[in-house]
Amino acid sequence: MKKILVLVVVLFVSIATFSQVASDVPLNGDAFGVLNERPRFPSGDLGWHLFVNHNLSCPDSLRSKNQKQTVVIGFTVDKDGTLSDYKFVSGAESLKHYALDCIKKSPKWIPGRQNGSPIKFYHEAAIVFEAPITFDAVEIEPEFPKGESAWEVFLQDSLQYPKYALVMKIEGVVKGQFLVGKDGTINQIKALSGPEELQSAAIDVIKKSPRWTPGLRNGNPVVFMKTCDIHFLLANDKSKK
Repeated sequence: MKKILVLVVVLFVSIATFSQVASDVPLNGDAFGVLNERPRFPSGDLGWHLFVNHNLSCPDSLRSKNQKQTVVIGFTVDKDGTLSDYKFVSGAESLKHYALDCIKKSPKWIPGRQNGSPIKFYHEAAIVFEAPITFDAVEIEPEFPKGESAWEVFLQDSLQYPKYALVMKIEGVVKGQFLVGKDGTINQIKALSGPEELQSAAIDVIKKSPRWTPGLRNGNPVVFMKTCDIHFLLANDKSKK
């Protein structure tokens, strides 16, 4: 029977990100008629917020302490909803590539409509990189449903020991890292260290996690970075799965 020991270690609250509309302008000489609706992300503002949280990455070394940094990116929403003509408008030069890379991953939008017909629009979105805050600034840590013991049981029940690692009798500890979003969703999962043969399995089990109860600061949900050490231990050369 495979034994898995799980130790959840809280480090620091990391990046809180969101985006907001800056402006919309019809393009290609389209007249300003009755603007029925502006272009929008398929699942609305909340969906866009979650998309940015899932896809934005930024090295810790580029985050300034005790301040927020905003990068404004402009792009065209074509009549079929595709995004194009991306450009850096303003903000921190050191962060613009991360903001651009994030937006370029976006699916098609719902195009804007003018006089009832789709129209090509220029749109700007602001991506805000928020400086990390220390653990002491968080009133309540994010929590797995029913607590830490339930998290350990979840990992034990859900983790699949890689077949190659079983055959080669590879054991070890994988340190995983992930963000718990303001809505409790888990994203930006990665392995920080540990045997390469075991890292994918650790990432996969974290991806299976249901929503957490988000952390709170000043009574408001915050994005929180957590790490967990997942121990892969074999006993009697038998795996659980």
